[in-house]
Amino acid sequence: MLTLVKHMHIPMRNKGTREVLRVLQKFAAEHNPSTLTSDQDSAYLSNEITEFLIKHNITHYTTEDHNHNILGIINRFIRTLRDLNQERDFTEETMKHFIEVYNSSTHSKTGHTPNSMTQQQEEKYIQKKRSQTQNIRNSTQFTLIPGTKVCVVLDDKPLTKKRLRLSRNYYIVDSTQGNGYLIKAADDSIAFYPRHKLVESSNGELAETIDEAKRGVVIEILGYNINDDTYKVRYEGGVEDVIPSKNLRESKPTHLGPLEREYWKDKNMPERIRKFF
Repeated sequence: MLTLVKHMHIPMRNKGTREVLRVLQKFAAEHNPSTLTSDQDSAYLSNEITEFLIKHNITHYTTEDHNHNILGIINRFIRTLRDLNQERDFTEETMKHFIEVYNSSTHSKTGHTPNSMTQQQEEKYIQKKRSQTQNIRNSTQFTLIPGTKVCVVLDDKPLTKKRLRLSRNYYIVDSTQGNGYLIKAADDSIAFYPRHKLVESSNGELAETIDEAKRGVVIEILGYNINDDTYKVRYEGGVEDVIPSKNLRESKPTHLGPLEREYWKDKNMPERIRKFF
């Protein structure tokens, strides 16, 4: 099932790229959306989906690592539907009923029902929330200075009493990125965490590595291979490597990343790069 705002659902046979594309085509034809926000599921990051979104002038935002709050209200609603879907008597008709009730109910966050909100009101609300996020990020309370030692707030274990649990060892704040920070371990591996998942602390020792981490911070693009759409890059610390170009657009797959814009500003940009916003 793909759930979209205004909160509607379109049954899906699977989560593959072809099926996601079919549903997006149907939704775009009926509702003419200007933005799409999704998690980083491989289907949504596929070339086919990105091509479709660019062709229809739809900006794509994705959740950042360890931070799914960007999906907000709809994420909670999806979790509710998933819980209900575990019941044997939860039919497609029942789901339609729940969605209609949801669409007809006033949301405390917006002051409107999804059915009554106009496109202009939706866009105004989204812009307001993005501005609030930016203001929080720019506040002194939010700021962590590069070099600060931090521990990561761990997720609660299911069916246990909620309490603040921190990582055994600390990490070093490397830099800001989007709505959070890149933190680094002793082996220079990095990972993104939103501010609310980080606590200033020097408990333990500097962690040796970060689970599910990326290799490091890319600081420069050295070259581009048009044949396989890859960049030769240099990481912080001097290590060089070759990576797919889309790796530099992870949080906004339809737009060129800052390093890409800098690299191409005085070069002849090939079509497969020029198509991005």
